[in-house]
Amino acid sequence: MRIIIKEKECFDFITRVPVTWDETVVLAAEVGEYAVVAKRKGDEWFIGGMTNSRLPERSLEVSLDFLRQGKPYTITSFEDGPNANYVAMDYKKREYTVKAGDKITIRMAKNGGWAAVIR
Repeated sequence: MRIIIKEKECFDFITRVPVTWDETVVLAAEVGEYAVVAKRKGDEWFIGGMTNSRLPERSLEVSLDFLRQGKPYTITSFEDGPNANYVAMDYKKREYTVKAGDKITIRMAKNGGWAAVIR
């Protein structure tokens, strides 16, 4: 049997997400509206966010103050793409450098989500 993987970079990301955690931090949440949580396994942090359908788009600014001071990190994120409100599979992958205390903006489409790993 041959398995075809349509979005290999997403598949590779999601299969690396651990199922047990060393630490969990809530970065932003409002019951029934949205949630953004960071979870650590070893030296890696995984961030996941999701939102409801009440707004066409939601932007949240979260602080990376949970990271260890004095070192740069690389964040790789999978974000709702510009057409995600119409085509739920639309996404964009971004990679950039962050440090402890930086603030990042998480944008999610209606019923959307956001996922990242920080190394």
